[in-house]
Amino acid sequence: MPVDRRMLAWFAIPALAALAYGPALGNPLTYDDLSAIKDNAFIRQLDLIPVLFHGGLTSNGFANGQFRPLTILTFSLNYILAGDSPFPFRLVNLVLHTANALLGAALLRRLLLAFPVSNRPSVTTKATTGAAAILAGCLFGVHPINSLAVLLIWKRATLLATFFSLTAAICLLRLRGLGEDGRPARHPWLLCLGIWISQVFAVASKETAIVLPATLLLLDVWPGSRRSWREIVRVHLPLWSIGAATAVFFVVRIGSLSAMSPLVYLGTQAKAVWRYPAMVLAPSLLSTVYQIQPAGKDDALAWLGAAGILALLVGAVWLARRFPFPALAVIWCAIALAPTSSLIPIPLLVDEDRVYLAFLPLWGILAAAAVRLADRRSVVLRRVVASGIALAVLLAGGFTLARGTLWSEPELLWFEACKRAPGSATAAVNYCAALVEKPDRLRLAIAECETANRRFPGNQSVKMNLVTIYAAVGALDKADALLASALKTDEVSPQFERLAGHLAWAKGRPAEAITHYQRALQRLPLNLEIAIYLARSYAELGRTAEARDLAGQIDRWTMPHDASQRLSLAELHRAIGWRERACKEYEELRPLGSGQLSANPDWVALQAACVH
Repeated sequence: MPVDRRMLAWFAIPALAALAYGPALGNPLTYDDLSAIKDNAFIRQLDLIPVLFHGGLTSNGFANGQFRPLTILTFSLNYILAGDSPFPFRLVNLVLHTANALLGAALLRRLLLAFPVSNRPSVTTKATTGAAAILAGCLFGVHPINSLAVLLIWKRATLLATFFSLTAAICLLRLRGLGEDGRPARHPWLLCLGIWISQVFAVASKETAIVLPATLLLLDVWPGSRRSWREIVRVHLPLWSIGAATAVFFVVRIGSLSAMSPLVYLGTQAKAVWRYPAMVLAPSLLSTVYQIQPAGKDDALAWLGAAGILALLVGAVWLARRFPFPALAVIWCAIALAPTSSLIPIPLLVDEDRVYLAFLPLWGILAAAAVRLADRRSVVLRRVVASGIALAVLLAGGFTLARGTLWSEPELLWFEACKRAPGSATAAVNYCAALVEKPDRLRLAIAECETANRRFPGNQSVKMNLVTIYAAVGALDKADALLASALKTDEVSPQFERLAGHLAWAKGRPAEAITHYQRALQRLPLNLEIAIYLARSYAELGRTAEARDLAGQIDRWTMPHDASQRLSLAELHRAIGWRERACKEYEELRPLGSGQLSANPDWVALQAACVH
């Protein structure tokens, strides 16, 4: 049986995505992934998963208050099956992205058939619509504006929420018979169940999926759907019930993360959203961080941006019957961007992954226009358009490939970010942190961190990096003085308390270290590093019973693969008299003894106790 060429064309979508992202699969963990993966005890043992349903996402405090239990569960499965190596995590992200590109293309094919680009007579056929859908899937799969969702493992929440949102939309279109032959579905209740379950999974992946019911309702009431209100209510009432229950959590928890007032945020977003289509047309505008000034009452760009958005929405409603699909695309985009670009203040003013699902119909419009041009009778025009399409896909993939290469070196990544956004505290902090991880770059790290501390005196992350590097070069007095001034502020993070405990421990002040560790552990009760050093401080002061009690609790946790933490735990066991256990752990670490651990005092102490 011959293979249909059109079926083979669908394989272009995963093939191009693999080519664009394959080289980045081996990239190291950086940025948010360090907190979400490397230092997150929640992903190391499944018995901690219930904590995720109470607004906790990480054991180190990162992103706590959000609600993404399904996303963290997938991180746990990743860790349990393959450890904390970045490759398997990135591979799952790429598989999800490829699945989204295929699902998105399938959805666009149905949408373009059900709601044509124009109601004027045309030569649109299933073949040309299928070609447009495949091209849209290729653009979606390789364009660099979607690359952050793949390159940053933490953005898996966006990938999962999109996957389930697309699944729900396809189930709804099949239920209604839209986009194919118009016949009613054979098993309508199974499709309804698929819609409802997909909504639950989407919300459990990322809280912004509360707008999915509005998107699905849009598809059901758009001109051309022709459904009775009874049919609509039967399907959508459970969806809106789930969305309403989640909205309360979203507004209370997420809205409290930013100090910006809702109206100022709304005005700022009126300027910010126009950057996204500009990034689609000019990928060179993409960056790791973005600078945008909060809107004021006399901000002309904010008023102009708001007027443009309002004009687009009004125009979409007015032209809905003449141009069903483009009008649908505008409303779809507005709904998808609503949670992060409206009245609910989110700390990040610009974030590329917000348009991951929102811009899906845009790819359909661009692809449909290109295919229609290529379908003209002129052979020359066909070749020109085909060449232009191929060039656009290759350029987009090239930008994505280059971006993946940039993310492979954190120091270079954040150096480039500092150049693009010189006033960004995020760029300065992360560049400083990347340098701290390089032992041969300590002098430059000190200079950059001190500069960042002067420019952003209230930023605790800068101070933590600077204290860390002072301690690394033996400037303990400088580190002590900086910590003392920072600890006088009203709000001290538990990470800062942890660092203060480490410095007190290094300077031989275990009683002071205990105070800091206890404060930190009170707010981060599952932080393994803090618990180990608190127990060691107890042992140092002769409070052996307390040290053994805490060590017993620690032993019930799953240890990370981090050699330094495992060594510290082994030394704790030796210090409290559990020599047999300590020596067993020492033997497990011996392959590393001649390398990274050989100069560590804990390694020397264990070696003396365990080697006869």
